[in-house]
Amino acid sequence: MNKAFHSVILILAVIVLSATACRTQKGLIRGKGKVENLSTKALIDSIGKHCFSFHYFNSRISTEVFIEGEGSKSFKTHLKIRSDSCIWLTLSVANIVGASALVTVDSVKFTDKIKKEYFTEAFSYINETFGTEIDYHTLQEVLIGNLVYFDADAKYKTKEDTAYYIISTVGKRKLKRAFENERVAKKEPFIYRYYILPGTYRPARMIINDLTDSTELDIEYLSYEYVDSLLVPAEVKISASSPRKKAVIELKYSRTKVNEFTEFPFKIPDGYKNME
Repeated sequence: MNKAFHSVILILAVIVLSATACRTQKGLIRGKGKVENLSTKALIDSIGKHCFSFHYFNSRISTEVFIEGEGSKSFKTHLKIRSDSCIWLTLSVANIVGASALVTVDSVKFTDKIKKEYFTEAFSYINETFGTEIDYHTLQEVLIGNLVYFDADAKYKTKEDTAYYIISTVGKRKLKRAFENERVAKKEPFIYRYYILPGTYRPARMIINDLTDSTELDIEYLSYEYVDSLLVPAEVKISASSPRKKAVIELKYSRTKVNEFTEFPFKIPDGYKNME
């Protein structure tokens, strides 16, 4: 596999995790609370108060990645995060670690332990390779279940349905026009839609559309669970699509620990070759 493909696996493992392993449903929270009539300000204030804050995050994840044209790959992921600092992960199959990665605010490092290869790049490499505009903070928020690209001071359209509060950067009528009218799309090329669970005020779903190139990122938090009284993601499905490619990864977290000090071991062994 070449460097670009390794990067795809790395970024998808970080952004679009998924799992197919069976797991008990005990303790999983799939939505709780009553949808009540709230003002936009009250809703945004509640979201801010329930935002997940942490120092250390540690979890084991069964992972299956599907990339259009590449097929599916299944592996186990060990994920560690130090808040606003670094994301560390190892990928393994049959309990054999095949790769490791370290993502920081300004860099990406990756080792292939099977082929004994590595690469190190600036964080900007991710955006240059995939034509995206993400940063470290965005990756972290996706993994821990906080809203991404959400500005509490921006103007949003809000409404309630039977299961969620819905927040959108555009209203329903304008949303339809934006997808159909190029002139409207140019004025507001990015559309953000957030589906918020009542009671916990955590995201159930986030849909981000870039109308300039018809790409979409759809993040679904299928369930949460409590770990030491803190609500953390348990099942996540993220789909990324563009006119050129589609990818899906679905995950289930297990053995999650929060705020327990952990090491972040990453080393490029002597003799490894730089990946071209």
